[in-house]
Amino acid sequence: MEKEIFLERFNKEFEDEGIYKYLFYKRLVKAVLRQVEKDRGKILDVGSGHGELSIRAALEFPRAQVVGVDMSKEMIIKAKKKASNIGIENVDFVVSPIEDVEITDVDTIISSTTFHHIKNKKKALKKLFKILPRNGKLIIGDMFKTTQSFSKEVDKLRARYPNSASEFDESMRQFVGDTGQNFQYDNPDEYHICPADMKALLKEAGFRKQSIVKLPITDFAVVVGVK
Repeated sequence: MEKEIFLERFNKEFEDEGIYKYLFYKRLVKAVLRQVEKDRGKILDVGSGHGELSIRAALEFPRAQVVGVDMSKEMIIKAKKKASNIGIENVDFVVSPIEDVEITDVDTIISSTTFHHIKNKKKALKKLFKILPRNGKLIIGDMFKTTQSFSKEVDKLRARYPNSASEFDESMRQFVGDTGQNFQYDNPDEYHICPADMKALLKEAGFRKQSIVKLPITDFAVVVGVK
């Protein structure tokens, strides 16, 4: 219940489009969608929350059918309302934990800021692997632990794109400052791993190709697996 209260508060704050502190999340969403191949038949968004990623995917790929799943009934209701208000018809939302997802005929699975909440990542990844067909793609955008080697690689990227790096930094400063110093303590269920470990888990789950897409901020990345 405490976790759902935290996520509900996050959702309420995020819905104010004028809040600059969520710029880092919107950029993460864009980075995830850039990895989606065009003309995908069905896209599954796991941990869809307030529906931001699902709705943007539906707008970006109007020929695809997008399904967002989340364990919070309250968030699913809000996501459906948001999609209805916008008038999007190629997106739907279902209440379900990731481990119990029963969606079929999925070509691509996407996710944003969800997997660091999942304790048993191996079980979740194996479930998602079974859902995908041959050459199906799993795209995970998330907050990760940092390592020295990964930080050095990100620093090179930040040097190439200093404006984007500055925007990310300011966005995170506002987010952490407005949320308070007890941000991580307010959310009791966080199980962060580094991008390399997530890549290794994808390989262990059966994905034949794995890759890491770096962003100009050390704490975030996109990890991709191809079945």
